[in-house]
Amino acid sequence: MRSFPRRDTDPQNGYSMSTINLVMKVIKKALKEAVRLEILPRDPSAGIEMLSEDTEERGILTPDEVAELFQLDWTDERSKIASILGAVSGMRLSEIVGLRIECVNMDKNVILVNRSYSYYEKRKGEPINNFV
Repeated sequence: MRSFPRRDTDPQNGYSMSTINLVMKVIKKALKEAVRLEILPRDPSAGIEMLSEDTEERGILTPDEVAELFQLDWTDERSKIASILGAVSGMRLSEIVGLRIECVNMDKNVILVNRSYSYYEKRKGEPINNFV
């Protein structure tokens, strides 16, 4: 049986412990249901324990760190602009990538977030929240 690589041992291809736990919960739920329906005589996952949760805390940049970040020379101006837009608006990267020129209303000084971009599905979709 193949195991999921963990992020702490394989940073490039690994999964976080919480993601692995989520997968394990789904599998354990399915196996318990198979036992309940008498498809399986016993639950083979009964002795498997969940992984301890990730302890790495995500940091939040201080205003000084943000200012320093945007003073650096960026090789890609679009990335810098997208990062500034995310920092000042709170938009997610998928919402920024989904923006089109029609989304900018210069008269009202607003940006309408009416689409997001799904990297997994490689298509435009609806945003999580739609503020008008």
